[in-house]
This record gives sequence, structure tokens and C-alpha cells, in this order.
Amino acid sequence: MIEYCIAQDCAAKDALGVSGILDRLKGKRRAQLLLDTYRQAGDRRLATEIGFELTRNTPTGGAETQVVVVQDLLDEAQDLENHAPHCQTCPAHVTGPAFGCFGQIPSPFARAAEEWWLAQLPLPEEPLVWLLLKQLLREFNYDGETARALREPAGVYFEAASAPHRQLGTLRVDGDQLFEMCFLLGAIQPPHAGVLLLFCGAIDRQQEANTLLQLTGSEATLDRARFPFILTERETEQPAIRALIAFFRHLHRAWQLNLPLWLDV
Repeated sequence: MIEYCIAQDCAAKDALGVSGILDRLKGKRRAQLLLDTYRQAGDRRLATEIGFELTRNTPTGGAETQVVVVQDLLDEAQDLENHAPHCQTCPAHVTGPAFGCFGQIPSPFARAAEEWWLAQLPLPEEPLVWLLLKQLLREFNYDGETARALREPAGVYFEAASAPHRQLGTLRVDGDQLFEMCFLLGAIQPPHAGVLLLFCGAIDRQQEANTLLQLTGSEATLDRARFPFILTERETEQPAIRALIAFFRHLHRAWQLNLPLWLDV
């Protein structure tokens, strides 16, 4: 699973930490899913009476298993409710009732999402952005090797055993290169975010050369509100594609605020 968060300071992050919020959000989702499953099966036990085994990897390479009670997860998640009202006025709040600066892309990374992403890339008919993509891949040596290593064993990190690819005129780009360029470089800083948003068509690519340089720069004076998010999520879109579009929506908000997007991959 890929988890991400807009690096906007707030009281909740100060009190609970980013990892603490993530753990509580995951715990709340897990508890609610388990409760719903039991209720649909006719099980009316209290949350204090329902538990499950959770296996975690240890720093030494082993594994440890513990029994987690659903009510304990719900109690921990209650910490989120104390901070939730502040989210509605937060500039980094993107979606949902609270903690909309956080999001996730489920694992394994779906082939449909990779193919959708490739389909958004610029063709030579958009020469400025196409040349920018070509230059970036060459200068930073984004060959996809680090992402390619994650395809084994199949079905864990990626759904597809081998990366789909697309020919953009004389330029060949595959899913490993895109994944490496986006998710395997640590927190995404605003200049790099501008590049990624252009490549996926999240902001209008029909710009003058000088404007493109500003979009991919670190100028705090740039009025980024002039460049709205233009990708749309259709109801017929597969969930994996909607999750990737939601990621780019968060990336766009972070870029508009001139803030990094934190990643946990």
C-alpha cells in the first residue's frame, strides 16, 4: 500500500504524528470493515468481543503475531475525532469529512492504473512537455530498475509481473520508470510535483515555454491557483484508477500550497 500526506503543519500532526494518524486511520478502517463483515453474517457480538490476529515484520527479519481487539482500534481512533473539526478549514484538506490531507493507493498496484497513467503522457505533438519528459528520464537515469525489482514475487507490490509500456514517438516509457520517478524518491517536493502533474495531464499542458519553467520551478511567488486540477474521475472508472487520480489530486493541492507530499511506500 502507498500512503501519502500533504506536509501541512497542524495540531493533529503535532499531537499524534503523521504515523500516529495513519495508524489510527488504518485501524479505524480495519475495525469498521470487520464489524460490517460480522454484522452481515448475523454476528451481533460487541466490538469488545471481536478480535483478529495481526502479523507484523520485526526489525530482525522475523515476524510476530498479536491478537487485536476491534474495540481497542476504535478507542485509539477516537483521538482523531478530537482534531477532526479543524480539518474543514485547513487548506490541505482535499476530500472526506476529516483528515483529507491523507490518502492511499491499495496494493498490489493495478495494471489498469499503470496503463491509464501511460495513456496520459504527452506525445511529440506536445513538443515542450514531451521534450521535458525525455530530458528528465535521460538526465536522472530513470530506467525503472528499482521499481522492476518490486515485481517479484508477482502480485505483492504490482499486479502485473512485467511493466506495461507505451511508445511516444521515438520515446519508449514503461510503468517501472513512472513508478520510480513518482514513488521511489522520497517526499515529492513542489518542483518535481509540477513536472509529474504536467506529465499526467493534471494541469493544462498548453503553456508557453516560460510558463512551463515556472510551473516546474520553486518560485513561491507563482500564482498556482491559476492552474486548476483538470483530471476527472468517472463513476465507470476502475477503483484503482480512481485511487491514482485521487493521489494526483492530493499532489496538486500540495503543489499549489508549495508543500511537499510525504510518501510511505
